[in-house]
Amino acid sequence: MRKNSLICCLPGSPGYWSCLENLAVSLGTSYEHTESLADLEEAISSRRQALDIFAGNDPMVDHIMRERLSALSQTLVSRYERLGGYEDLDSAVSALRRATECTPNNDPTKPSRLYALSSALQAHYKRSGMQADLDEALTALQRAFELLPDDHPDKAKTLEALGHALHAKFEASGNLDVLDN
Repeated sequence: MRKNSLICCLPGSPGYWSCLENLAVSLGTSYEHTESLADLEEAISSRRQALDIFAGNDPMVDHIMRERLSALSQTLVSRYERLGGYEDLDSAVSALRRATECTPNNDPTKPSRLYALSSALQAHYKRSGMQADLDEALTALQRAFELLPDDHPDKAKTLEALGHALHAKFEASGNLDVLDN
């Protein structure tokens, strides 16, 4: 049924990437309910195809590219959590970096993208032990915290995450100065 929706959108047509993205959303939702690995795999494939088609299109719609990169990263993180494939985590971090870099500071989604990037980098750090991952995660969280207005509902959650990341850095380094941040 879901694949039949692509029949209405021919490859090469202007809206084909959108049909692929809609298919990926449907498959992702199905995965959340059924935990069907086939749905998750197909969602990732559809998101990648949509990004490949969309890449290089109108620069006035960069926000769509940022959204698609963020969505791909979430799907990759889901597969990483399910299967533990390090390459999925690498790809998720890469997609989140791209999405975050091209998101203007005044965009209201920037702090949540930075938060997601930090979470992926911390998972990466736990696997790799590379201090650079943890440092980048901390920088992303600090930037997210700075960008959030004081009355934003995510401000406390971001501060808590920052505290946990600083604690992880302290545990890794044994340096008390880390906690002065």
